[in-house]
Amino acid sequence: MENEKNSNPIKGLWLAVKGIDWSNPVNKWKAVFFGSFGLVLVVGIMVGALSATNSKVFCGFCHEMTPEVQTAKMGAHSGAACVDCHIAPGPYYEMVIHKVKSLKEVYYHMVGVPNPIHQHEHEAVMNETCLRCHSLNRIVSESGDLKAYHQGHIDKGVLCINCHAGVAHGKIAERGLIYSDMIDKWDSDEAAANFVTDKDRRPNMGTCIECHTKVNEGEKPYLDINYAVPMMKENHEDLTQRATMIYENVQNSTGKAKTQSIILEALGKEKHDSKISMECMTCHKMIKTPDNHKAEDWGHEHGGAAMTTIQDCMGCHKDSLWVRRLPQVKDVDALAQGKVENMENVVATPVVVKEMARSNEFCSTCHGNRPYSHNQEGWLLQHATGAISADQKANCYVCHDRSKDKDINAAKAPTDVYCEYCHRQGFKNE
Repeated sequence: MENEKNSNPIKGLWLAVKGIDWSNPVNKWKAVFFGSFGLVLVVGIMVGALSATNSKVFCGFCHEMTPEVQTAKMGAHSGAACVDCHIAPGPYYEMVIHKVKSLKEVYYHMVGVPNPIHQHEHEAVMNETCLRCHSLNRIVSESGDLKAYHQGHIDKGVLCINCHAGVAHGKIAERGLIYSDMIDKWDSDEAAANFVTDKDRRPNMGTCIECHTKVNEGEKPYLDINYAVPMMKENHEDLTQRATMIYENVQNSTGKAKTQSIILEALGKEKHDSKISMECMTCHKMIKTPDNHKAEDWGHEHGGAAMTTIQDCMGCHKDSLWVRRLPQVKDVDALAQGKVENMENVVATPVVVKEMARSNEFCSTCHGNRPYSHNQEGWLLQHATGAISADQKANCYVCHDRSKDKDINAAKAPTDVYCEYCHRQGFKNE
């Protein structure tokens, strides 16, 4: 019997407890003491484990979380723990439930990380999470320019991240920077700083324009939770193309007209019974229309100004400012090395300016219209006199391609009328 007890420690422990004389008060107090000590020890271990798993250091243990950890530590929320934003405020047991659900991430880490590496479930950050730290009593932005009535937006049901989606991670999901073949490129702090800049964290003007436009059409897009979460590469190819070069396919007349209508409405050139004004001063307090834009002949003379100030022009008229979704990054290596060209580095030349006039949607809103001279009687038979020199032809090429583009989806000209449709043999002086 003694040998059997020694060979089975669990059974031996049970027999020892069973043999305790519980009528003895000392034994009862011992049981209370050791039971309480064990309970405190277990709770302490659980609380310590939960606290440890709340830190960015713990999240960074998984290599695939490097982009999220890098972007979080560089932004304005660097002092916050991951769970401060990703777990809504509430009873402590909700955090425990969240941790249990997160065990699936451990499973993914062990058997194979999905591609892209997150968004297994669409979970948006709720307003109550943001309002633990931020006040609604704010109307003008830190720069003193942007006017945003936060209380009014919240009352309508707008989520904070409908506008501030990039504040923590710089919209790396919708920009396509979290795919498994890119993770190694995030190990450098310098590369991470190139991947996400301040402009990627700030609300994009297209966010306001798109939502206001939908509201004016009777929609409430902000009530759909999918409007607040990043869209992956697989399900927003059309939005990616629109943000890269709004409606590159010039044959998509419906889409092109829609985009141009938004631009004209925002400029105040289209007036209708709108619930929300689309004019610039609705949202901007300091930025105003430049004085030279108010000149009577500005429509004809602005091309000369663009030859020297194209960088300033694109500060307001760049296509990516007019759309909500940011484009997918095409050259990750160049971006990681800080070699991606931006407007600050562009040298204004006739070639550059004219190329922008034909490819930029804001410019082609007007350049796509038939010029007044083209409507004069006999224009078709006389237009050659205005297209003799190379410079004169360059003006024509702002709107017209010389030859038909083999890939119609890559055509950039505002019109599908090309020179060689009639001039099959080319031009004599070329």
